[in-house]
Formats: sequence, structure tokens, C-alpha cells
Amino acid sequence: MEMRGNPGTDDGLSSNRFCTLDGMRGIAAIIVMAMHFFKDRPEAVYGRFHFLNNADLAVDFFFMLSGFVVAQAYGDRLAGGLSPLRFIRLRVIRLYPMFFLGMLLGLGAYGLMLNAGQAVPSGMDLRLAAGLNFAFLPVLNHGTTLNFDRAMPTPGEIFPFLPPAWSLFFELVANVSFAFLFRLPLRAICTVIGGAFLAMVAFGLYIGHGQNVSFSPGWGTDNAAGGLFRVTFGFYAGVLLHRLGAHRGSLGPLPALLRKSGVLYALLGASLAMPIVGKGIFPAFFLLVLSPLLIVAGAQSQPRSRTMASLSQALGWLSYPVYCLHFAIGRMVWVWGDRHHFTQPINGMLAIAASLALATMLAAWVEPFGRRLLARILPGGGTRARTSAGYKSIHPESARG
Repeated sequence: MEMRGNPGTDDGLSSNRFCTLDGMRGIAAIIVMAMHFFKDRPEAVYGRFHFLNNADLAVDFFFMLSGFVVAQAYGDRLAGGLSPLRFIRLRVIRLYPMFFLGMLLGLGAYGLMLNAGQAVPSGMDLRLAAGLNFAFLPVLNHGTTLNFDRAMPTPGEIFPFLPPAWSLFFELVANVSFAFLFRLPLRAICTVIGGAFLAMVAFGLYIGHGQNVSFSPGWGTDNAAGGLFRVTFGFYAGVLLHRLGAHRGSLGPLPALLRKSGVLYALLGASLAMPIVGKGIFPAFFLLVLSPLLIVAGAQSQPRSRTMASLSQALGWLSYPVYCLHFAIGRMVWVWGDRHHFTQPINGMLAIAASLALATMLAAWVEPFGRRLLARILPGGGTRARTSAGYKSIHPESARG
């Protein structure tokens, strides 16, 4: 079963502070989109190798990046008196507008799928489910949808109208916890991270029926508990990296090669496209070694040319909109394409083009208005809230998140 990924988040950082991390978030978001549209297609398979098999690890990268950038942007502010309520308000202002747009498109896409016989609610109260999802809350259900591989229905998505939003929900949970736990000592953070990883392995063995360790739960009714383990591990691993001063080089010097943006982008892309899972061995290696290394290196790296800097900033700026919108757009394209007998690769390319185009337009013209509106109507504002991301990226501020 494919995983729904999400990009990490970052409020209020300088637009050129972590430019390479922005670019990495954008690349990860695009790979998530490609995974959803192409993972189980013959084009992604060579013999026994599926070249997008590990693309779902992008969501774990997003969680870790989110912990790092939230600690950077808000740790001192929370210690200096920023209230948990105001912190959560700022995060909602940052995350909700594009999520709301994705939900609107998702409702329309789900309606098209119902009419085409590609979705079965299985007793789910669609009005209640939509209300919960619009409130950023999951809905437990046993409905099924026929998503992009067209091979088998996907059961029990906890955000049936916008499946990737499962990771946004868990990221918001992690943000809320950080508002109260930002003072945790290093030893306690390490204990939380270690316990969460062991829980991930145990849960992964359970859903893998003891044959392998699955590191991709969280998206569905039957595996939602795993999402809490994943976000706890990833988010607080990112917080730990920040506490240890990874962005200041406190963990030791890096080879010159790992301070080049292009090399880091290639390494991240190759890791997420790795065709070998090894019964969970490679995902565990990515979580424990590669993802922290990429964040440490990315935090210390800056693009060497104006062209690379502009590309990195553009990738970061588009990452969260692409993440929030691509699934709903893809569903619409697939329904329309099936009606016109398009091949799956054609559907995928059309969906990618439409996702990039619509994400650009909505991020430029609609999302800023949504943030300003939320800043006015949400209680607890105090001083005027920032409504645009200084660290322009997917939520994140991630990517998401």
C-alpha cells in the first residue's frame, strides 16, 4: 500500500537562511507526487526492483526537517514568553489555507469518483467525515477508493478526501506537543526518540506480519497508531539535531562534497528512489543515518550560484502547495483520463503538469489572502502575526509541515 507523504514546516526564517533545505524539501515533495502517480506502474519497475519503493520515506524526512526548523524558528521565542496558544495559532495560520484549498478540490474529486464508481463509502457519513477532515481531524472508516495504480482499492484512509493530509495532522500534533515540551533536556529527548523508534519497529513488524518491518503506517484506519510513532521519532530527532547545534557545525566538519547543494539534492533523490527495501533494513538506515546527515549537511550548505539559489527557493516555495493539491488533482485527471481512454503514463504526466500549474497559481494569488484572513479572525493574535513564510518553502515556512 502506498504511503501518503508530507513536507515539513518552517515559520519565520530568513529566506536565504536554509536555502538548500528548502530545495531538498521541494525535491522530496515532487518525488512523493511521482510515487503516488507512478509507483506501481511498469515504468517504475525493472525486474524485481521498484524504483519508488522508498519514496514514502520522504514523509519521515519532512517530519525530521519540521522538528529542526520549528526548533530554530520558535524555540527561543517560546522560551522568551511566546504562549503555546499563540504558537499553535501561528502554525494553523501557516498550514491551514493550502490544506483548505486541497480539501475543496478533494471533495470535488471524491464526488467525481463516486459518480464513476471508483469510491465506496461503506457506511461512512460523508458529511460528518468532511466536517472532521475540514477541522484537521481524521475520520476512522472502512471506505475504499480506487487510486492511481487501478490494481486494488485503497481501504480506510483517515483523510478520504485528501489522503496526504494524514501526515499534516500528525505534524500538527507534534507542533502542539512541542509548545509544551520545548524545554525537555537532551536525555529526555533521546529517550523519546529511542522509544518512538522501537515502537515503530514493533508496529512495523506487526503490520508486516512478522515477515518484514513496514515503516509506512499512519495513513489508514488500521495503521493510524503508527503515524504517532513516526512523527514522534522524526520530529524530535530534528529537534535534537538543532539542540546539538547541527546548523552551526557543532557536530564536526563535513567533507566539502557534502556542502554542495547539487550533491545533496542528488543524494536525497537517489535515497528516495532506492529500489531495495531489504525487509526494512534500508528504511531503518535512512531514518537513523541518511536523513539526519542530509539535514545536518543541508543546514550548513548554501547554493554557490544565483541560479541554484533561485531554483532552491522556488522548489521550497512550491513544495507545500504541491503536496496539498496533487492528490486531488490526480484523482480528477484519472477520472477524466479513464473516460477518454488515456493510458496511465499520460494520466500521470497530465496530473503532474496540472498540479505544478495550479499549485503555483494558488500559492501566489490565494494562499496569502487565506493567511491574512485567518490572522484576523483567529483569537489570541496579540501583535500582528506573520502571514507569509520568511523561509518560503513547503510548510513548511514547511514542505511541510
